[in-house]
Amino acid sequence: MTKLFPIFIVMIAALLNASCGFRKEVQKTREMRIEDIDLSKIKDGVYQGSYSYVDAEFLVEVSVKDHRIEKIDIIEAFTGTPYAVKARAVVDTVVAHQSLNVDVITGATTTSKAYLKCIENALKEGMK
Repeated sequence: MTKLFPIFIVMIAALLNASCGFRKEVQKTREMRIEDIDLSKIKDGVYQGSYSYVDAEFLVEVSVKDHRIEKIDIIEAFTGTPYAVKARAVVDTVVAHQSLNVDVITGATTTSKAYLKCIENALKEGMK
């Protein structure tokens, strides 16, 4: 048993370290700034934008016509929790408001911010 104790301590330390890294990554995503893109500068087209945090990958496809967001398709997303599924509503809010300056979904802040960053990144592609 005494030979296993140091291994046990190392395993606990590794888990604590990983947990701290996870929390920092989530906090960084929650606090990141979302730029409200001027749609008058976006050309007609379909643009992809992605964002990832921890092990969650997100990819959206934004369709723009006449300087309006026509639709946003979620191509890839983390759906491992009810909160992650709930956050998808922020995509509809962006289309309805034609703006990234929208409230995140309560209880799904981190995933909402991930979707908003994806959309921002996609719209920036339309400015090139």
